[in-house]
Amino acid sequence: MKTAAGPSFSSRFKSLGGRLDTLFYVYAAAAVAVTIIEYAKGPKLLYGEGYTHYNNFLIFKHSFFNLLAGLDLYAPHPEQYYDLYKYSPTFALLMAPFALLPDLPGLLLWNLLNTLPLYWAVRMLPDTGERTRAVILWLLLLDVMTNMHNSQSNGLMAALFLLAFVCLERGRVEWASLWVVLSVFVKLFGVVFAALFVMYPRRRRAMLSGIGWTALLVTAPLVVVSVSFLERLYESWWALLAADHAGRYGLSLFGIVRAWFGLEPDTTFLAALGGVALLAPMLQVGRYRQPVFRRLMFVSMLIWVVIFNHKAESPTFILAMTGIVLWYFTVPRTRLRLSLLLAAVVLISLSPTDLFPASIRSNFIAPYELKALPAVLVWLAVQVDLWRTRVPEQPGRS
Repeated sequence: MKTAAGPSFSSRFKSLGGRLDTLFYVYAAAAVAVTIIEYAKGPKLLYGEGYTHYNNFLIFKHSFFNLLAGLDLYAPHPEQYYDLYKYSPTFALLMAPFALLPDLPGLLLWNLLNTLPLYWAVRMLPDTGERTRAVILWLLLLDVMTNMHNSQSNGLMAALFLLAFVCLERGRVEWASLWVVLSVFVKLFGVVFAALFVMYPRRRRAMLSGIGWTALLVTAPLVVVSVSFLERLYESWWALLAADHAGRYGLSLFGIVRAWFGLEPDTTFLAALGGVALLAPMLQVGRYRQPVFRRLMFVSMLIWVVIFNHKAESPTFILAMTGIVLWYFTVPRTRLRLSLLLAAVVLISLSPTDLFPASIRSNFIAPYELKALPAVLVWLAVQVDLWRTRVPEQPGRS
């Protein structure tokens, strides 16, 4: 006797999504909880000095006051924070609303900025049903929290990239160019996403908008500093970034090559090869009309800026995870693709948390750079999808 087939895995998976409105409160509550936890922790000893557990936020906060004081943003300031400031002078100016507040509300506002814009960007995704968007947000939540625990800016970066893609899909190239240009003034690798504009109409308008936004943001610090000082700041920033590149492999393809094969890869050479592989699918000009092709190119860029980033850290992987989840819900689902998604959830999202055994983290995940492995494998799978004659859209997006 035959019995009725039960619900598919996909149906059960989507049923976990819940309401998007509920997820707004989940994301906001996560920001509040992480902020309180990190703020309440005692001092963290680094090389014999005590620093807060939200040191990255203090780097960003003090950059604004250092800008006003006419100090070199890119020199060490150990009395204020550990490590170096590596963002643009414009970013230091834009930190004013956070810097002018006491640490606790400032940190909360910063974490909300790295949480809620990403929530809204996912809500705005085209050709994506409500339940699918809800599942995407659930799958990203742990990586959003990892970013907040480190008071980093990668949640904001993911939101800016998603907003740029959404605006391009809606024909709003001026706004798309703003989000891409703004991302560059946060982290330079945002420039990669300028290549997206090639696939859309009104390229000339987008280019002129980009030039305008760039000119505005480059000169924005002039409201508080002189022209000569701003020039020196840009020179100092460039010198820091050039020196910072040497001898770093990060949680990336470079780190995998070194850990697995004992090689010291030339990061510039491998990144150049990766850049060629990233952009080569765009030679298929006739496929620009396909929404799936455009989304896969966007996904490829999201993952690329992590796995070919010599500075990639655990909080950076919110970008790669965003790409991986979007990829899974863009192409037809297979057991292989599901296996890659689950590997990403385990090795990328769960491995930095206390839910993952510490002994496995220290003995296997870290030494072999396994956190980067699912991202590399998915990026290769995306390249295969991009070169196929036709990649059908995921049926039944709901």
